[in-house]
Amino acid sequence: MTELDLNVKLQERLDEAKKLLLDKRHSVVRVVSHYDSDGVSSAAVLSVMLKRLGCPFHLSLSRSLDSILIGKLRKEGSGLHIFSDMGSAQIPLIRELEGDVIVLDHHKAEADDAADGKIVHVNASLFGANGTTDVSGSTTSFIMAQNVDERNWDCAPQALAGALGDMQHLGGFRGINAQILKKAIELGFINERRMLAVQGKNLLETVNHTPEPYFAGFTGRADLFLGRFRDTGIEMEKPYSEYDADDLRMVASILTTLLASNGCEYENVEQIISTQYFDSNTGMSISEISSLANACGRTENYSAGISMELGDAAAQEKARELRVDYNRRIISRLMELEKGIEQMSSIQHFSTDDSSLAGALCGLYMSFIGRKDKPTLAYSLAGNDYKISARGTRRLVEAGLDLAESLSVSASRFGGQGGGHVVASGATVPKDNLKGFLESVNDITSKQLEKAAASR
Repeated sequence: MTELDLNVKLQERLDEAKKLLLDKRHSVVRVVSHYDSDGVSSAAVLSVMLKRLGCPFHLSLSRSLDSILIGKLRKEGSGLHIFSDMGSAQIPLIRELEGDVIVLDHHKAEADDAADGKIVHVNASLFGANGTTDVSGSTTSFIMAQNVDERNWDCAPQALAGALGDMQHLGGFRGINAQILKKAIELGFINERRMLAVQGKNLLETVNHTPEPYFAGFTGRADLFLGRFRDTGIEMEKPYSEYDADDLRMVASILTTLLASNGCEYENVEQIISTQYFDSNTGMSISEISSLANACGRTENYSAGISMELGDAAAQEKARELRVDYNRRIISRLMELEKGIEQMSSIQHFSTDDSSLAGALCGLYMSFIGRKDKPTLAYSLAGNDYKISARGTRRLVEAGLDLAESLSVSASRFGGQGGGHVVASGATVPKDNLKGFLESVNDITSKQLEKAAASR
């Protein structure tokens, strides 16, 4: 067997989940996954697993797991629910469901209070793994899938695309992700090569039309970029495929210089020239799969995202079209944010009218535009609540930042709920309580950083 070297208790939990699934495989399984790149990738992996089992299933993606969703699921009355890339912070809510539940998640869990027969809680962070860096929702779904059937190793590219979407590739894949990558290469499902790792066919397209990496002062402003670098001799509209080695080195130098001059951290700068991984079956890079999945999820074209990951050519073309429009919207808003956002002593924050963009805008602003000494929060009004996304950096986490704690505690104080990872988290609070919530997050963040500094 092609086995992974997993924690014994985690393996036992996977075996429990496998037994439950096999016992229920003749009834319709209800699958709910998150709507971002990691969640779409999780859904794709689980779709393959369930199809190979001959198991009927109903799959949907959701922005959040809340009481409204649980109410809808209760009415459906499925005998088995699978939640992927969500669930660990909502165990009490999930208990309201009839039937059995498998939770496949990597977000921070307060306690392992779900190993009771009704809910099989598979989260590697409960057994020593780091859910921020070592394992994602999609790689959690993958270790479930390959434990059920070794044929599911061909889903490794999709699993790692989800991990990449959660930025777990920065500095190289770690932990369970690294194990999956190593064995997938050995088995021939993934191949690798070191290369210029940017979106776009040429330098002008990279800078003008792609938001990641974002080049503050130049992205979306072709005239300024051309004026700044005309003297380099680089043909800006020449396809990368036609550049020689010297040209590629020059392009890499230009792009890394731009990022470094904007104060970007090394882990983002070094990605310009990096090892890229490709699905041996489709030839698509894991980065491309992740980017397209994210665009489909954020624009609520969920079926296109899952079909794209499963190799459907028409869905891949549709996903690329969706990404063009998605990138345009992201760049337009980031250009506005370059003018500045609200500053508090220990956090920075801004509002956006489009809730589907909040998480992406928050992460890109934190990585490529904003101050690096404080986390960024983005929020949007949805009905009577504000949806909040928060992002930090690994350096801030090393300095004591824990956004999962600050958002969870603050949301609870003000009638909402929150959670996630130390470096990236989310929350929902009633619209009248936003000010108090932000002040609470600011206060907790300040104490986190002060406490860590005092202990050093």
